[in-house]
Amino acid sequence: MLSKSLFVDSIKNLQFLNDNYDRLVKEYNNKWIIIHKQKVIKSEDTSEEALSFARRYDPNSILMKYMQAEEIAMFF
Repeated sequence: MLSKSLFVDSIKNLQFLNDNYDRLVKEYNNKWIIIHKQKVIKSEDTSEEALSFARRYDPNSILMKYMQAEEIAMFF
């Protein structure tokens, strides 16, 4: 059974991303970022590099996101 604190940590990381998105996308445009405890702890150019670093952490305690300022069209 997952601890309630893991969900709280995930929500806090998502809220941090949401609250700081404009600043973060400017600072880390075209980079993968890893957020842990409401801080960007690493940025990398490739998903492979980011995943390699992220494996040091409990996957439930981090948020990994590709930051891209340019909007893309998605067709389904």
